[in-house]
Parts: sequence; structure tokens; C-alpha cells
Amino acid sequence: MKSRAGIIHGVDQEWQVEDIEVDDPKVGELIVEWKAAGLCHSDEHLVTGDMVPPADVLELMGIDFFPFIGGHEGAGVVAEIGPGVTSVAVGDHVSASFVPSCGKCRYCSTGRQNLCNAGAGTFVGGMITDGTSRHRLSSDGTELNMFAKLGTFSQYSCVAESQVIKVANDFPLEAVAMVSCGVATGWGSATSR
Repeated sequence: MKSRAGIIHGVDQEWQVEDIEVDDPKVGELIVEWKAAGLCHSDEHLVTGDMVPPADVLELMGIDFFPFIGGHEGAGVVAEIGPGVTSVAVGDHVSASFVPSCGKCRYCSTGRQNLCNAGAGTFVGGMITDGTSRHRLSSDGTELNMFAKLGTFSQYSCVAESQVIKVANDFPLEAVAMVSCGVATGWGSATSR
């Protein structure tokens, strides 16, 4: 599938809107047509390299994070589902879940998705499902990583089923996108401590 995406190629680089190719979803994956996305300060931390872990540490560890599709706040419509996807159907409206989770480990099965090992791989390339990429630059085939494995700065992205939450189709997607990170983070900060 062809798409356009906001991509960053390295620390202190400018965002570029480029043509990309999105592969078909595999088992447990789906394609979302993102209709709304928020620009969070976390996206800026990636641009400056001030993320956790910092870009220079990732480089020392041999982890190639760039180039990547930005965005982890988002809401959209399910455009296609892969085999085994049961929680959503084509046409459903969804919110992004910015902390990746597998949905199966002991933490996920006890409601503590924030401790899932899949979330620890936020800055490691590839899909939660199998570690391979579904997104490439149209110009030269370079594989692309996605921020929080979501890439909401793309028209379309392939994500794991556990990374979306079905919402009512009449909810305004602009508001749903804000809830996917900013509101959840603020609410959690205000009510947890």
C-alpha cells in the first residue's frame, strides 16, 4: 500500500514528508488509516536525541533507530486486518496505544501492560509481532522504524492488534487522538500521585 509519512532521518534533522510503502498485515496485525495525530514533545526529544535511551546510547548499542516515522498520539480507521485479528474490524475507529504491549505475558494478563517487555522495545526496530519492518521508503526501499511502533505521522501504518483500542465510531477522532497520549499522561500524573 502506498502512503505518505513524516520521517526523520537522524538527530537534528528536519522532518521530511516522503512516499512510503506499507506491507500487508501479518498474523495479529492491522493497517490503520490515521485521521488525526498529535505532535507531542516526545517527538521533539527524538529529533534532538534527548530521548530515553539517548540516541548516542542506542548507537553504541548498535541499534539503528533512524530513519523513523514519527507520531504516537493518534486516532484513525481500521483499513485492513491480518489473520487472527479479533478485537477490531475494517471500518472500526481506533485510538493509538502508545505503550506497546504483547497482550499475552503475565504483566499484560494482569492489567499491567506498562511493564510488558514489548514496551521496552519501543526504540528497537520492527513490529512487536515478529521484529521485522512493514514500512519502507518508496525511493530506495530503506526500512523504516516507527515511534512507539505506531507511526501516526503516516497516512497508513501497520501496527499490532494490541496497539489499538476500539472506540465508538461517533467519537470525534481529533479528541480521541489527544486522549491517546496527552490526556492519559496528564490524568495518570494527576490521579496516581
